Amino acid sequence: MTRPPIPETRLTATGALTSAFEQKWTALLAETDPGSVDQWCSSLAWGLSAAAAFSSADPVATCVADEAALAFVSVRSGQQRLLVPLEPVWLFGAPVVGPSPVAGADLLTRFLAKRIPSESMVLISGYVENSPWWVALVDALNANFRLGSGEDRVRCRASLDGGVDGYLGRRTRAFRRNLRQTQRRCADGELSVVVLDDAPPATVLARVHAIERKSWKGAEDSGIESVDMALLYNSLIPALAESGALRIAVAVDANGTDAGFIFGGVLNGIYRGLQLSFVESARHLGVGNYLQWHEIQRLCGEKYLHTYDMGMEMAYKFGWAESTFETSLLIAQRR
Repeated sequence: MTRPPIPETRLTATGALTSAFEQKWTALLAETDPGSVDQWCSSLAWGLSAAAAFSSADPVATCVADEAALAFVSVRSGQQRLLVPLEPVWLFGAPVVGPSPVAGADLLTRFLAKRIPSESMVLISGYVENSPWWVALVDALNANFRLGSGEDRVRCRASLDGGVDGYLGRRTRAFRRNLRQTQRRCADGELSVVVLDDAPPATVLARVHAIERKSWKGAEDSGIESVDMALLYNSLIPALAESGALRIAVAVDANGTDAGFIFGGVLNGIYRGLQLSFVESARHLGVGNYLQWHEIQRLCGEKYLHTYDMGMEMAYKFGWAESTFETSLLIAQRR
């Protein structure tokens, strides 16, 4: 049987994708095996915000079929161009989604047949090694590409099963004791928490930037005060707010002064933590842990959520999480 011709490839500026493509991508992503891909970081809210921040001058190439869709950014590296996922820095998200790995791999190979040699190399991220998606992509690309792999990406994850009691039951005795001590210190310091999920994005951004400027990150011009990260979150927070996916809380002291923030977004049963920060003057209270625990308690109250993805592995996260989710980077270069 003759395969149908490849659907039209569209080249657009970052942030200029059609609503029809965005709706199709969202629907196909929801049908993509969550055990094979990082669904949250494969969302367009994350991908397009990252593309706008880190590769805004480069065109986005998209292609969509009945059972699959793909999106890459065409970037220049030295004398050559290469295709990279929408989020090109941490490489958490997948560039091809859909319910059928075979259909997705077929769409990708036919798409690349038209693109190469204009782009001589392709980075493919966001898939769990040896998962059905990984196997389908490797099998499809192996005939015409030299394949290599890059550094794995590891996230820390916590289960929300069993609510607050279930979560605490999976923590160590020392962890629970330290958490109680933090709660007492913050109560003695008269801290309270304000949820800003429904606040105007401009208000949210103003408050988190003001807090970050008083943190150790702000003092080093890192965190969300760095230029690229500011662009990322100045785009991502409004996108999450518009879809109702934003979850953000701010710690406030007895004088009504903001002392810290925590925020992330929800998608398909997963809460993805994004940023947590606090003013340096409140460090002794343990504001970060105070906000983390507040967030977990309210996430446990959202019955459709089952996982808290805390993002890339860091030592402090291991006490809060009990598992990891690991995806690999596939590097394909035309033979």
